[in-house]
Amino acid sequence: MRPAPSTFLLFVTFLILIPVAAQPPQRDPQAMAILTQCLNAGGGAQTLAAIQDFTALGAITYSWAGQQVEGSVIVRGRGPGQFRLDAALPGGRPVVSKLHLDFSGWHATRVSHNHQSSH
Repeated sequence: MRPAPSTFLLFVTFLILIPVAAQPPQRDPQAMAILTQCLNAGGGAQTLAAIQDFTALGAITYSWAGQQVEGSVIVRGRGPGQFRLDAALPGGRPVVSKLHLDFSGWHATRVSHNHQSSH
């Protein structure tokens, strides 16, 4: 199954929604205009809200210790509050990142190189 073009837009929207600080966000009018254009290009808020789940395949590049590490990635989302990224890197090193949303905000769990951490 080939992912819908709006899958990337939904992925970007999830990343933008991850809170970075406890203070109220500052909204850049130009950024908001770009996000509105992306939302409209994806079919509007109602169309994106109707998406139950998605899967996207692609390439990913991590920057670790000043080195670019490239691999393949599968991105999955289910509902508005679950997101998972599975990356396959050289040497068989898996990276799995999971995000879930609850009433207190987004929570991340990353499993990498047989090591698990929560943020």
